[in-house]
Amino acid sequence: MVKKSIVLVFSIIAIISVAIFSVGCKDKADVSVVSISITEPTKTEYFVGEEFDSSGMIVTARFSDKTKRRLSADEYVISVPNMNTAGIKVVVVTYQGVSEQFNIKIVSKSVAGLSFKGSLINKTQFLGEKFNPQGLQFEVLFTDNSSEQVNVSSIKFTSDGIDEFGKLSKLGTIEITAAYLGKKASATINLNVVAHEANKHIVSFNKNIDYFVEDMPADAIISDGNKVEGVAVPSLLGFDFEGWYKESDCINKWNLEEDLVTENLTLYANWLAKSYNVNYYLDDGTNGNNPNVYTATNKEFVDISLLDASKKIL
Repeated sequence: MVKKSIVLVFSIIAIISVAIFSVGCKDKADVSVVSISITEPTKTEYFVGEEFDSSGMIVTARFSDKTKRRLSADEYVISVPNMNTAGIKVVVVTYQGVSEQFNIKIVSKSVAGLSFKGSLINKTQFLGEKFNPQGLQFEVLFTDNSSEQVNVSSIKFTSDGIDEFGKLSKLGTIEITAAYLGKKASATINLNVVAHEANKHIVSFNKNIDYFVEDMPADAIISDGNKVEGVAVPSLLGFDFEGWYKESDCINKWNLEEDLVTENLTLYANWLAKSYNVNYYLDDGTNGNNPNVYTATNKEFVDISLLDASKKIL
């Protein structure tokens, strides 16, 4: 009698276990994609001929079990429309058979020219390294006389000193041409390419201001663990040179007497604007509210609009 009861209990437990396992497997298998939602990419307007850029796009899937998950870029498929004609185009995103779409705009104005300003932060770079255009700013001129700044990643750089992978392949001074959608900039970029020596680093100096600066130091090649020595002191009318810093916003100052070079380095100049007293010769007149002191602000000179002086006639 006791043995039969034990067998019965085990049988009931086994049946319940199988039932629970079956229900669990069934729930998991039934989870499916209900819908997807799209946060549109940063760029939604293009010129004819530009490549589609999905940067900034977020795709989220919602499932039948009421959960949702952000998808990685390799999980969904993007159907890109023809980018070589103008108009409102539809971009379709598909994940496991479920699709969502959004519109992009392609305009027909074409590129008339390309210009750039600024200068290379690293005017000397090592052979075999990828060309670094940091410091250059590019502006595209269109056939309707409008213009727009473009990201340096959209610019194609070519030179007999740059290989197909964008790496520097020739020693000495090379000329680099910049182009955007086939239109080349009228000016070329000069770069000094040197051999990469073991335990050697390039130290570059950035004037960190748009004006012409006299006595700017040239790039230096420094052995690992050594100080940067013999650095010329730059000068700029209207400003005092305060020192060199590791960042363009001048947070961490570089001490030429103590700091040691352990990697490629760019040092940025810090400038302090001078103040000038303004004297007025009024011939017994009244100055009004014109300033008595002039100081350059935000690292640039500002024109002063002076009010007319006045004088009482007796």
